[in-house]
Parts: sequence; structure tokens; C-alpha cells
Amino acid sequence: MNPVKVGLIGYGLSGRVFHAPFLKKLPEFQVTQVFSSREKEVRFDFPDASKTKLAASVDDLLKSDVDLVVITSPNTEHYSQAKAALQLGKHVLLEKPFVAKLSEAEELMALAEQKKKVLSVFHNRRFDGDFIWMKEALRGGRFGDWTFFESRFDRFRPLLPAVEQRRWRDQPLSMSGVFWDLGPHLIDQAICLLGFPKDIQLRLLFQRAGATVDDGFILHLGYGNQSHGTSKLAVLSAGSVVAFPEFRMRLDAAKGGAQIIGMDGQEESLRTGQGQAIRQKLRTFDGDSNQESDIPVGDYTQFYQGIAEAILYGKDAPVTAQEAADVVQIMELAIRSHHLGQRLPVRSL
Repeated sequence: MNPVKVGLIGYGLSGRVFHAPFLKKLPEFQVTQVFSSREKEVRFDFPDASKTKLAASVDDLLKSDVDLVVITSPNTEHYSQAKAALQLGKHVLLEKPFVAKLSEAEELMALAEQKKKVLSVFHNRRFDGDFIWMKEALRGGRFGDWTFFESRFDRFRPLLPAVEQRRWRDQPLSMSGVFWDLGPHLIDQAICLLGFPKDIQLRLLFQRAGATVDDGFILHLGYGNQSHGTSKLAVLSAGSVVAFPEFRMRLDAAKGGAQIIGMDGQEESLRTGQGQAIRQKLRTFDGDSNQESDIPVGDYTQFYQGIAEAILYGKDAPVTAQEAADVVQIMELAIRSHHLGQRLPVRSL
């Protein structure tokens, strides 16, 4: 079977670090078109110009014979580029976040169904070691009924870059800021682990001097059952001025709980080119004693293997468009709750 021909839009951090390595590694894919202003980086990674062409425009890439379009352009371009690709009969994989509005997500889902094409979003953090471990612990009932869950992505970056050096994520544009950058990962993981919350409240944070977009957030997801007198809370957060950013996840439950320290090492390994990723530390409590161990590193390769199987064999994508739309719904409602300063009820799709 011939490999899936891929057109890659964008070759910044996302395209170069999180997508290109797997597209090059797996024989099911062949990158034949790249649209980017970073010609030197593209040519370094794809030196054979007879196999991988630099497209003159997004339109030229979309009108080529590529089968799959991978979109890693700025968030503001996601909806229009995905729509154009689907209209031309291409499979589409979007870097997260999906789109800005649930209505846009629904329109793209309907178009993908009409064209019978795969539409997916790169929620790669489902393939982090911490998430995989937590999913197995919750589904296996290891600690009994959970009462509190916390998930964080923290950094210590107290100074903003100079204005002329700021990336689009740090500028006051649609879908900019830390909530749109890291929120989709945390929300997608929470929905997968715990299901849809019953209520939601968001507070966006502006932690650094001169910040024009949020550089941190605290999101409360309520799962309580008032009729049974129970209260379950998930707290998702991110910060840019965190002195001890090692904490990643915490679970409290009736029979014990767990705490995960450190980030899954895949991102650092991909950024630096080092082969061996650092493992995360795990502390568990079973009601009587503590134990400490390491968590195996996850494998983002599995995401792209799933995309190949969805395109070539008609299997479900590793992240369905509906699952990505669920994240958009939560994000839209969360932003509304921030502006209103209120906790709001969630209505599942």
C-alpha cells in the first residue's frame, strides 16, 4: 500500500518538533509538501527536494495531490484552512486547539462526514506517561471513588520577551494566551479521565508585568452530586511564574491517592534531540503506606499510528473530532464564566 501523502502547513515549534519527526519515522507517511517561511529548517530536515517540495502558498499545497493536511499554523488560521482542505477532499489533522467556537467545530465535523474524510486534533498528551498511568488507576478502581483531582502545567518564565520578539501566542489575538495554549491539553485529559463536569468556573491570570494576554489560569470543574451529598472537584491550572513547577498531577480518593512529579520527558527529548526521555516520579498511598516509583515515558508515535489506521483502514481516529469539539465547548463556557465572574452549569453535547 502506498504511503499517505502529507502536506504540512507551518514549520515552527509545533510542526518541526511535534509532527515532522513522526511523519518521517513512520513508513505509512510521506511528507510531499511543506508550506513555511522557514526554508532552511525544512530543507535541513527534508533534504531531498524531489520528494518534499516547498509550497509557494497554502492554496498550492491544498490543490496538490496530498492525502492528509497537517495544520500547525497560528490558531487564528485553523478554521479557514481546515475548511478549505476538507472542501478539496483532504483528510485533516489540526494542532490543538481545534477552533475558537463550537459552531465552527460542528461545521467542520459535518463537512468531514459529508466528504468521508478523517478530521482529528493533536491532543498528544493522551500519550503522556502520567495520563496513561492515571487512566489505568481510575478505571481499575485502585484507590476507590475519587474526591479530588488536580492537573497542572507550570513554568518559571517571569519575564516577557521584548515586544518585537513576542510570538503570536503572547500577542492580543484570538485564541492567544496560556489558556488557549495549555488549557486544551488539560481539559481533554480531564474529560477522558473523569467525564463531562456538571459546572465550571475559570479565572484567567495576568502574572507578568506588561502581559496583554493571560499567562496563567485556574479552572474548576465540578462533579458533585448534591442529592447524595457528595462533592468532587477537578482543578486544572497553569502558571508562568511558578517557583516549583515540578508538580504535575494529584489524585485523592476513598482508599488512598497518588501524586506525580515532573513532566513526561517526550517533549524535552524531541526539543533537544536526546534519545532517552526522563521518567516522572510517582508517589502512591494505599491507606496504610507510601510507595515511590517511576512512571514509564509515553509514546506520541501511537497517535500517528492511529491516524494512519484511520485513513488507511477506516478505524476511529485516536482523537475524534467530536472529542475535540467537547474541549471547545468547555473552553467557550469557561471563558464566559471568567467574564461573568460566575460558576456556570455545563450541558453535554
